Amino acid sequence: MSCRTNEDEPQEQLCVASDTQRSHPLLHETEAETQFRVTARLRAMYADLLAEPVPAHLLKLIREVEIREASRHDA
Repeated sequence: MSCRTNEDEPQEQLCVASDTQRSHPLLHETEAETQFRVTARLRAMYADLLAEPVPAHLLKLIREVEIREASRHDA
């Protein structure tokens, strides 16, 4: 089975490599590309999350936690 290197291929496809294949330079390149894509997607998701408005019922809790953390660091 080969590794998915194209964004258009199904995401369910897995990459299975034997011990001898693990040292192959192409596998390391594919792992690096995959890690880069995962990191980029996570950063985009985090940015989207930060852009969302905070629900009003959570604002009070957030402020309480911030005050508690600030007092712990001041002590």
